[in-house]
Amino acid sequence: MIKYILFLVLLIPGLIQGSTYRENNSNINTSTASSARDTIKDDSEKFPPTEYLLKNGKSFIILQSPESDYLVDVRVIGKGFTDSQDTIFFEEIENIDTVIIADLNNDGYEELYIFTKGFFPGAYDHVFGVASDEDKSYKEINFTNMLPDDITEGGIFYGYQGQDVYTLENNRIKRTFPLYRAGDFYDNPSGGYRTLYYTIVKTEKGFYFVYAK
Repeated sequence: MIKYILFLVLLIPGLIQGSTYRENNSNINTSTASSARDTIKDDSEKFPPTEYLLKNGKSFIILQSPESDYLVDVRVIGKGFTDSQDTIFFEEIENIDTVIIADLNNDGYEELYIFTKGFFPGAYDHVFGVASDEDKSYKEINFTNMLPDDITEGGIFYGYQGQDVYTLENNRIKRTFPLYRAGDFYDNPSGGYRTLYYTIVKTEKGFYFVYAK
C-alpha cells in the first residue's frame, strides 16, 4: 500500500501539462516565422516553421527547437491578430505527433491543438492548446488544477498512474488512462480504464479545458 501511494505521489505532477510561459514580442510582424526562428536553435531543416491557417484568414505558426532526443521546445505565434503579438512557449515537451485546428466550444473562433507522444511505452501523452480570443488575440488553454477529492476513493483520478492517451473525438478532447489498485504492478493495472471528455470555456482568467458531460 505504501509503495502504491508513493508511486501515485511521484506521478501526480505529470498531470500538469508541460511547463509554459508567454513572451511579449512587440516587434513581431507578418514576417513572424523568419524573425522568431532566429531566437531558437538553428535546426530549421529538421523542424521548419509550420503555419496553420484559420478560416478567418489568420494563422498560428509553430516553431520547434530540440532540447534532447526526446524533448522539444515549441513556440506558437499568432499572425494577423490585432491585439496580440505574444509568443506562447511550451518548454521541453514530447515530440509533436499531430496538430489540429478545431472549434471545440462552437463559439465561431478556432483553436490550435498540439498532441504529443510519450517517448517510451507507458509514458504520458499530452495535449496543448492555444485559443483565438474573438480573433483579436490568442491565449494558452490550461487544465484546471486537480483537487484533493479527485484522487481519493471515488474521485475521477483515483487509481491514476499516468499512461494517458489523448485524441480528438466528436469535437471533444478524449482522455483515456488505466486505473490501478493497491499492489498492482505498473505494467499490469487491474482497475480497468477511465475515459474523460473535455471541451473549453473562457473565463475572466483565460481559457480552460473542462470536463464535458
